[in-house]
Amino acid sequence: MKKLSLFAAIVFCAIQANAQTFYIEDFDDCAEPSDWTAEIVSGSVNWTFSDNPGPNDAMPTGSIDGSCMVFFDDDILGGGAPASAVDLTSPVIDLSSLDTAVLRFDYLYFAGTGQSFEVALWNGASWDTVFVTNTTTACADFTCTADQQVIDLSGYLNADFQARFIYTDGGGWNWYVAIDNIEIYVPPTADAVAIEGIGPANSCGLSATEELSIVVFNNGDSPITSIDAGFEVGTQTASESFTVSIAAGETDTLDFLTTVDLSSEGTYEISLWVDYAGDQDQLNDTTFYSVQNIPVISTLPYSEDFESGAGGWTAGGVLSTWELGDPETAFIDTANSGVNAWVTNLDGFYNVDEKSFVESPCFDFSALTIDPVLRFAFIVDTEPDYDGAYVEVSLDGGATWSLLGNVGEGTNWYDNGAFFSLIAQGWNEPLGGADEWFFATHLIDGAAGQS
Repeated sequence: MKKLSLFAAIVFCAIQANAQTFYIEDFDDCAEPSDWTAEIVSGSVNWTFSDNPGPNDAMPTGSIDGSCMVFFDDDILGGGAPASAVDLTSPVIDLSSLDTAVLRFDYLYFAGTGQSFEVALWNGASWDTVFVTNTTTACADFTCTADQQVIDLSGYLNADFQARFIYTDGGGWNWYVAIDNIEIYVPPTADAVAIEGIGPANSCGLSATEELSIVVFNNGDSPITSIDAGFEVGTQTASESFTVSIAAGETDTLDFLTTVDLSSEGTYEISLWVDYAGDQDQLNDTTFYSVQNIPVISTLPYSEDFESGAGGWTAGGVLSTWELGDPETAFIDTANSGVNAWVTNLDGFYNVDEKSFVESPCFDFSALTIDPVLRFAFIVDTEPDYDGAYVEVSLDGGATWSLLGNVGEGTNWYDNGAFFSLIAQGWNEPLGGADEWFFATHLIDGAAGQS
């Protein structure tokens, strides 16, 4: 049974050591490599070799893997810019000595009308387009996480091989693409890869018999018919044998028969691994998964002033600046009571393109016959008509959310119903033009009887 410590796994993932790598370009010099060609086909702007310093537009701040990458950001050009198309071409790479090879790269992409991202390969006489997408990689609002594309080079093992990455904005004001970690490698004969762990989502009232699964990718050139897999959650461990049929280049999800106890409140760090006979790359055999069992409150009245800590409340979202503590900004320089408050940046501004939240514990209202009242102190000053704050409620443990209330309801409930379709309703500018705290109240509509 093979297991990696969390620290070791992070180090291994970072270096991605692979003795079978034939060629790699990670753009970590933060400049155009001397043997690559970045070309403007149309427009006036070329590829950028850097991390993204933002946040100045929709493209995510930072990079794919913590270092520089190559990207084209169409959004920052604005609506008046000419149509853009750019090519990025690799050096000539002699693959004629190889019997098989694979091209692999990481990319971020936010889809827009008419734009596209393509990859073409030189077959020795002409270019073949082998990959075309206008599908956004995994995103929350405008912030995306990288995807990985793997392309078989069996038909392109010539002495003059090149790869070309092509972006076009379709003639309009569009979004972006970013590329990193381009690698040509000879796939191992036997390699099972632990792709991800699957289990319950963050929720209230997780049970003592939760189910876990692991997604396995066959990175070898022969089918996998038998494999062991296991997991560890604190002192809970399990290892099971699976009879499978995973063809080369395919994935499968293995469901563990052994369940795991997540019934205590808190966050669980789960490691999952595969153990495949003859595996030639054991650095990719472990993956990690985290889940939170959220506290459940069933006694009313309930109050929380955060003077003793977060009290089970958590912050998250896109580019979140929420902090709990003593506010020291020019507009918010004190809490409503005591010392602590949740503030979007205790001593500065919130981020451009931020869409973040502070989320409560779970509440069990199953014994109520009338809806309870939510009351809280707030102070707000955001960009007029564009930015704002509002309250959402979930009746299913956070799986789905709905807006609570409307302008004119309750007490001090929402002061703006026109946010140019960016958000529906919310608080926007200082209430009454004053930089002071106010109390808002509203029935939690439909909460009575909900657990």
